[in-house]
Amino acid sequence: MKAVFSAPMAAMVLFFACPAVSSRAQDSQVSGVETLPTAKAVFAKCVEAMGGRDRLSKIETAVMKGKADIPEFGASGAVVVYYSQGKLSAVAEFNGVKTLQGVDGAKGWELNPMTGARSLSEAEASQLVSSVTMKTYLDPEAAYKTIEVKGFEDVDGEKCVRVDMVRSADDAKESIYFAVDTGLPKLEKSVRKTNLGEVDVVTSIEGYDEYDGIKVPSEMSSQLEKLGMTYNLKTESMKFNGKVDDSVFDVPDAVKDLLK
Repeated sequence: MKAVFSAPMAAMVLFFACPAVSSRAQDSQVSGVETLPTAKAVFAKCVEAMGGRDRLSKIETAVMKGKADIPEFGASGAVVVYYSQGKLSAVAEFNGVKTLQGVDGAKGWELNPMTGARSLSEAEASQLVSSVTMKTYLDPEAAYKTIEVKGFEDVDGEKCVRVDMVRSADDAKESIYFAVDTGLPKLEKSVRKTNLGEVDVVTSIEGYDEYDGIKVPSEMSSQLEKLGMTYNLKTESMKFNGKVDDSVFDVPDAVKDLLK
């Protein structure tokens, strides 16, 4: 039963994730008789569809509230994420059991009643912050060492362009399938590092809602085959650049030593 409460915070990161383009990407490729868009064009369209570079670059605070469930274990509950000035606090409560994650500068931590306290790797901490602030869009050279447009593929009846990437922080591979019509991500396949080891995650995005001029996924479903579970997340509200009380970033005594 430990997996029920340790995996949700790792999967939750996928809620915001949409990788950015690297200038090292290939300029063009050809699939059959149809010319593929460049990686730069794919991600530029994604940024524009999400709300535009100007809006994304001005994200200073963010608060996300949602509901999640893990049907295989009959678990459900609330997820809340706070971000402000380089600090992040994420809380997931499933069936009365609360898991906390936080980032303070370059250091991150997790407090899980089932598995105890642990420090997050630099890659995990970076992914948490980038998922909220969209830094992977705005500073792609720091996010990925390689990026390659692979071809067109059908995802649930919708034509998508597949882009493969390797993260600079931990050499982990990701594949994002962007809908050709909208430019928005439709499917993600990735490897996520958790306290249970590396986990292959396949995430389907069911739709998008707009908050403060920025589009974010409204419903997502992540398959974590290694853990034998499905993680479903539905966004209830999202607020950018509002006031966030500093107290939400207070570090629990149980993890203070991890940040020293």
